[in-house]
Amino acid sequence: MNRMRLGFAVLVMVISLAAIGFAAGNDQSGANCWKQGKHGHEPFFRLIHKLQLTDDQKHEVAGILQQHENNLKTNMKGMVDARKQLIDAVTSETYNEAAVSQASQQVATYQEQLALIRAQIVGQIMGILTQEQKSTIQAMKTKMDARMGSFVDDRFAHLDKWIAKHSQ
Repeated sequence: MNRMRLGFAVLVMVISLAAIGFAAGNDQSGANCWKQGKHGHEPFFRLIHKLQLTDDQKHEVAGILQQHENNLKTNMKGMVDARKQLIDAVTSETYNEAAVSQASQQVATYQEQLALIRAQIVGQIMGILTQEQKSTIQAMKTKMDARMGSFVDDRFAHLDKWIAKHSQ
């Protein structure tokens, strides 16, 4: 049971960090920017860079983002709080299935809301892109899809090595 709880906790933390990193982004204010390259680990800004938007397209994208910014901020703050509660519930000294379930449901609710907002934003942005830019997005999506399965496998391979090393 301990190994299962440890594996679940590791999985929750990896997924949490990945999701928070995707949605909230990283500090790009200068100090950390040089460590992470021109666009850091922020997928949105890498995407914008790769699309090579025209100035008119950038202006339209800025308007779209501004339209959704308050809703995104509100939901992201809620997501961060929900993830903190989930991590607290998972790492509690006593196992409390109800607390973990409730915290998980809250995270799922915010994930759904953020996914809907992102889908609205992407839908609006797709409407202003050229066919070549849409092809760039499709190529990036295909590459990401291929890497998602290996990401999980790689994480569990590391976990399996650690378990093998320390279980003897």
